[in-house]
Order: sequence, then structure tokens, then C-alpha cells
Amino acid sequence: MRRIAIVGLSWISADLPGPASDPTLGTATPYSHASAIAALPDLDLVAGCDISEPARTTFRDRWSGRFPGLAVYEDYREMLHAVKPELVAVVTPDHLHRGVVEVAI
Repeated sequence: MRRIAIVGLSWISADLPGPASDPTLGTATPYSHASAIAALPDLDLVAGCDISEPARTTFRDRWSGRFPGLAVYEDYREMLHAVKPELVAVVTPDHLHRGVVEVAI
């Protein structure tokens, strides 16, 4: 199982999948990073990071049932150092990607 963390917890990274167009189909295609990760059995979402406290709280509330031990952080450097994920999803505004990727590497 590969450990993954998410930097940036807006709707595009943290929303739950919606209902399918027909009940026999189950849930809709996952359109957020966390819901896509949840659909892949060999990934374990271990942490998320955002500067917004409400975003961190919402993320933890939505996903800690699926990923026990899910941690949230305000600072991505602290998160990467603490949890040492194998994979990192960078879901920040485009102009902020480089700094996160450099620290993750």
C-alpha cells in the first residue's frame, strides 16, 4: 500500500463523490482527488494540508472514517516531514506548485 498526502484541501481535492445518475450504478465518478484515492485499493490517504482551518476540519470530517489515522496540517513542510508520504498530490493554485514539489522531492 502506498501512502499519499494532499497539499491544498479545496473542493477539488476534498469533495465526496456524488450520487450516480441511477441508483443501480452506486456513486458517481469521483471528481475530487480524495474520492479518486478512496477508489484505488492500493492507496492510503495519510494526511492533508491547507492554510485554512475550516478546510482542514471539513477534510478530516469527510475522510477520517475511510482513512483512520488521517492527519491534517497547516504547513506542508511539517506534514511532509512528519508523515513521509510516498506520493504527494499538489492541489494548490498553479503558481504555488513549484515550492511544494521541491520540498516533496
